[in-house]
Amino acid sequence: VKTHEGENSAHWFDFWATRQRQSITVYRDASQLPAGFLMVLHLHLATREDIEADPATRAAWNYALRYAPIREGEALILFRFWMAKDSYQGVSASQSIIFLNVVQHYLSTPNLAWSFFPCADPQFWLPALHYMDINRAPEADFKTDRSFASFAHDWRSLAIPAWLELLGQRELKTDLRPEDLESIKPEPLVVLSESEFKSCVRDALRDFGRLASLQINPLLHSRLVKEQSQGNLVETLKDLLNQAAELLKHNPKDEKYYRTVLRTYLEPAATQELAAELLDLPFSTYRRHLTTGIEKITQSLWQLELYGTKDKA
Repeated sequence: VKTHEGENSAHWFDFWATRQRQSITVYRDASQLPAGFLMVLHLHLATREDIEADPATRAAWNYALRYAPIREGEALILFRFWMAKDSYQGVSASQSIIFLNVVQHYLSTPNLAWSFFPCADPQFWLPALHYMDINRAPEADFKTDRSFASFAHDWRSLAIPAWLELLGQRELKTDLRPEDLESIKPEPLVVLSESEFKSCVRDALRDFGRLASLQINPLLHSRLVKEQSQGNLVETLKDLLNQAAELLKHNPKDEKYYRTVLRTYLEPAATQELAAELLDLPFSTYRRHLTTGIEKITQSLWQLELYGTKDKA
């Protein structure tokens, strides 16, 4: 690192090597001598103080915060250092292995939200990275002894299955030009914070019988709905709400919450007062059951949004 990037970068290598030593992979030549290495930092496991100290990690973290913060249980990785011993970040056998390992990290990191890939020579690598839908993120650029341009991907916006499909489509287009890349990009997902997600679920339950209102609910463009949909997003959302509600029936303690949600939203009475009467509940008890039922449904759907739907391929 000192040879190719300078004293300052070498300091940050030592800094992270003492904190995330498991992040370093060394590549060896035929004589088993070190020929290159990759350092992949898991920033979701780092302290905020450590992230703020390093200009590279600070820039990546702040970029994610600005555009789509990671949520509880999600991962953010930064390929902080990558290089061959002799050719640095140029084309080489080590570079090829590094890129293969980068893809392996994309595929194997649980609940990956963001990945950041900095380059010292962005113009050289830009076509290849854009082809892979790893796009420029100028606000995540940083400088130590030399300047680095950052490339990033939000894996919640274009998840692994859709990303692999996109690459497959691009492989088949033998006449693909750089200007075509954006035109064939799939529609991105909407990445909602937990509070935004909960608000959207409440709105969807309230609007369960109102098609026009459901058609503008942001949940239609969430991972939750897109992964399950076979085409009709509104019907998929309604099915997911029904399924989450019906889970309450499996626990005798929660069945009362299911009945309250059913009479209020899924098969609603004319008014909440009438719903309470049909359920033979004091109105205050009815309201308490409704609030708890909504919370349980929302939490069930939020877990699916974060970790994927149960019957996902």
